[in-house]
Amino acid sequence: MATHKLSTVIDFLKSSLLACRKFIPESLTKHAPEQVSIARKLAFILTLLIAGSMVLLGLVVTNNQTRLLNEQMNDFGKTVVNQLSESSKELILSDDSLSLMVIISNLTANHNTLGTVIYNEGGKVIATSGMTPAKDILTLYRSARQLNESSYFIEWQSNNEQGKEIEVISYMMPITFQKLIIGHALVTFDKSIMNAAVVQTVNAIIAATVLMIILGIITANYLGKRLTRPINDLMDASKAISSGNYDFRLPEKRNDEIGYLMNSLNNMASGLLEKNQVENAFSRFVSPKVAKQIMQNLDQVQLGGKH
Repeated sequence: MATHKLSTVIDFLKSSLLACRKFIPESLTKHAPEQVSIARKLAFILTLLIAGSMVLLGLVVTNNQTRLLNEQMNDFGKTVVNQLSESSKELILSDDSLSLMVIISNLTANHNTLGTVIYNEGGKVIATSGMTPAKDILTLYRSARQLNESSYFIEWQSNNEQGKEIEVISYMMPITFQKLIIGHALVTFDKSIMNAAVVQTVNAIIAATVLMIILGIITANYLGKRLTRPINDLMDASKAISSGNYDFRLPEKRNDEIGYLMNSLNNMASGLLEKNQVENAFSRFVSPKVAKQIMQNLDQVQLGGKH
């Protein structure tokens, strides 16, 4: 049952990630993307990290919750079947079937207890109330898992009063007197309570995962745009300078690597502006073609003349 719930969580989270594909740039899905903005890449990566972290957290929490519930259920079952065994010893020895019926009827009256059975040493039913396993007690022992030296449990499926199939768990142990086995006790419980607790945990994890994915998408887009805004400014500046607008300057002051690039770009624009001004002034005395050629080869310009 727990494995089924875990697979349900994984399938739901996969569908949630697929639903988030609309936030992924279309160029990411093409075999030859031309350009993908850094903001969208960051948003996509952050969303995947958040979703993956929530998946791992959900699996860990669900596994721990299921393990703890199983341990509590086993401890409770061992306690009940041990008490039934102790209270049935003298009644089995005195062959008091009526008192045995009273004990198991009172035990089965609990809404969590589906059935109680007392067997003799050979596996024959002495007293029974409520749901009874179809297999005999000796066969159940061979199929059951051992909890400790004297108690065992087995999980099986049955139908309730409405005919609906339910999962149940039975705990059993030999009834001993002076190290001799005089009978066997078996108590059956409904696992729906534990399953309901697991379902509640899974639903809470799914709700938290969906909320975190939505918040992650919003936060990732905001952070992506904020982090890449200086890069967009650098791109705008490079386009302006490439088109001949040497007066363009980046006003933002930053104390990081991007700020260093901005200062370098501003200095380059200033140098290009000065060069353009010198070239324009020089063009008044020589032809524009000669002025441009001289400005491109300043290292080869020397005083004097030549034919």
